[in-house]
Amino acid sequence: PKCTNVSDMFMGQSFLDPKCTNVSDMFMGQSFLGPKCTNVSDMFMGQSFLGPKCTNVSDMFMGQSFLDPKCTNVSDMFMGPKCTNVSDMFMGQSFLDPKCINVSDMFMGQSFLGPKCMNGSRVYVTVSTKNRVFLQNSF
Repeated sequence: PKCTNVSDMFMGQSFLDPKCTNVSDMFMGQSFLGPKCTNVSDMFMGQSFLGPKCTNVSDMFMGQSFLDPKCTNVSDMFMGPKCTNVSDMFMGQSFLDPKCINVSDMFMGQSFLGPKCMNGSRVYVTVSTKNRVFLQNSF
């Protein structure tokens, strides 16, 4: 649970391989971003995370709209009820704990980044506001 980088565990697998320096590593057994990809229009769980023709975050994520097309901030739907911040539901659990202000919160029952992680490797839904992609920082 205590991590110092993004090579920690995610769903029993290494989210980013310790030897990797970009986001083209493995995520749930698949390449999160392909090694030749330079944007977020790559594959995520077999689907296009952001469509190649998309310029905002209102695209599809696991068959649902990650951010509602009518929304302009990150308080939109992410596989859960209506939320007002990023401490909302992600697959039935709180993605970021409401009391937390960093990325050391819980993600699917496991600590996504450990409580001592203080660098710029943010989780992928801590998106920038409005029509900017949320993978601006390294994982």
